[in-house]
Amino acid sequence: MDDYIANLNQEELFPDLLKFARQNKVPIINRDSLNLIKTYLYLFSSPKILEIGTAIGYSALHFALANPTAQIDTMERDAKMIEIAQSNFQKYDGNHQINLIPVDALEWDGWEKDRYQIIFIDGAKAQYQKFFAKYQEALEPGGLIITDNIGFHNLVGNDEKEKPKRIKNLVTKVENYNQWLKDHPQFVTTFFPLGDGLAVSWKVR
Repeated sequence: MDDYIANLNQEELFPDLLKFARQNKVPIINRDSLNLIKTYLYLFSSPKILEIGTAIGYSALHFALANPTAQIDTMERDAKMIEIAQSNFQKYDGNHQINLIPVDALEWDGWEKDRYQIIFIDGAKAQYQKFFAKYQEALEPGGLIITDNIGFHNLVGNDEKEKPKRIKNLVTKVENYNQWLKDHPQFVTTFFPLGDGLAVSWKVR
């Protein structure tokens, strides 16, 4: 069934980026999670998207191609990733939909209240709650904050596996973040068992 469904969905649009990510062990979004997010792009007219964690630009390029009316601001702090992403955007972002902001997301104050309809968090997992808390006011009411990798390699919620202390601390932070999302008074969150786990938080008030 998994192969059947995969074949019904759109073929990979950037096979060279996917190959590079796999060869160089650059974490990118899972295909099933990506397909779900792309459907949300059509809930808004000319959606403005903020992405926290550009990496090589793989997800931002998918968002741009999925909806030609979308405008994407994407933040990245790693100099090597910034260079690679800029090259990929020059090659594939023909409509100039993507704006790369070379900065640590926790240090950027250039955002505006209620500017974005979708915020995609795919940066440092230990900072997820700080990212969410900082940028939730940049999201307009009715908008979505989508968080990737909330399962952290199937370690979250799995007490049976032995973990090094550093990994255990990180798992605890992700678990606390997930519970914080669940209880957040301004958002209704649905958790999806796609890829490494995906949370979609709808700003209801």
